[in-house]
Amino acid sequence: MAKKARRGQRRNQLVGVAIGVIIVVTTLISLLAPGRGRSTSSSDTSVSATSTPTPTEVVIPTPEPDPQVEGAIPYLHSTGYFQTFYPIGGDWQNYELAEYNVPPYAGVIMQSQDRLSIVYTYLEAGVEYESLADLSENYWTETELATNWTNYDGWTLTRRVEVDDHLILDFDLMLGGNAYLGRTTSWVADNFLYVIRIVVPANNSILLERLYEKTTPALIGYTSLQTLPQTWPVYVDAVYGFALKHPADWEQVAGEAGRPATFRMPDGQVRVQSEADQAVASADEAEAWITANETGVTILQSDVLAHDRGVGYQVAYTYQDTAGDLHSGLVVLLNGDDSTLHIANLQLNAPDINLLAIDETTSAANYEAVRVLTAGFIVLPGALVTG
Repeated sequence: MAKKARRGQRRNQLVGVAIGVIIVVTTLISLLAPGRGRSTSSSDTSVSATSTPTPTEVVIPTPEPDPQVEGAIPYLHSTGYFQTFYPIGGDWQNYELAEYNVPPYAGVIMQSQDRLSIVYTYLEAGVEYESLADLSENYWTETELATNWTNYDGWTLTRRVEVDDHLILDFDLMLGGNAYLGRTTSWVADNFLYVIRIVVPANNSILLERLYEKTTPALIGYTSLQTLPQTWPVYVDAVYGFALKHPADWEQVAGEAGRPATFRMPDGQVRVQSEADQAVASADEAEAWITANETGVTILQSDVLAHDRGVGYQVAYTYQDTAGDLHSGLVVLLNGDDSTLHIANLQLNAPDINLLAIDETTSAANYEAVRVLTAGFIVLPGALVTG
């Protein structure tokens, strides 16, 4: 039996509006938010400050016989929930509009004005189906599809098929007297629905296939970050090669990409950094690292930490500051490529707390900080690392 937290129709309407609007106007932002992205001089009497921008004339481009679709560094969504294919080339633009990133949805729009094409990628949390057939029958209903294409003049579902553990829906579309092709590819993993929607002119089916071939394998979820609130920001250090998803009220007080960074919180701080040729191979080695790097350390507990990209280690400890006062700490050590060690070190003002032995009921604030280190600190895949 399918389980899905059904929300209202607003997000579905936005999906259809976005795809249609992008194709028929020069500037996406100006139509979604009239009055923004467009300025007029005082002598220009043809428009007013409140007038809706006029769509430009659409000229369907002549398709390239062999369209090339190459990728830049993968696009990491601002939530840290997923990475996806980012087409290279000056004609491609991306948008993370607020309307498309209201929980449980997180999405990014990529469009090419030159090719009149769009790729809309999004995740929806809280979706679970037992099979693709179940997803096809109970999620992608006629009502759902009609709402997805609400801004089009007409649509026809031409194919519904399972391919490589993905559900593919193909469409013939009409808009402004012009024909387009649409493809929605979807699947469910870890209670998230993954969706890629592509639209191209009807005379460019090769481009549709190229975009599908590039985008589908490139959409990768970060399951540990998905367990944290969507609204938390993500600090990305592409030079060192790690990311940290943390509460919005944490203040970064030091550091930048390629240098150690410090975040201040109400009761302490977290320091993140990387060290070359310092990989640790056991909990004992992790304990030795913190003992060598902090003064007056007493180890309270150490454990292996399973992670999206391998195995790391976590060590709870206490330490003494220069004044002799006792504080509590937790360090997470993750091995990256080429024996690089990625380090997140949490230090709290509170004395003598085993931070690996608490839960939400004993100390909600401290448990939240621990979750940042154990779930929100990740090693980036090599494709995202620039250093």
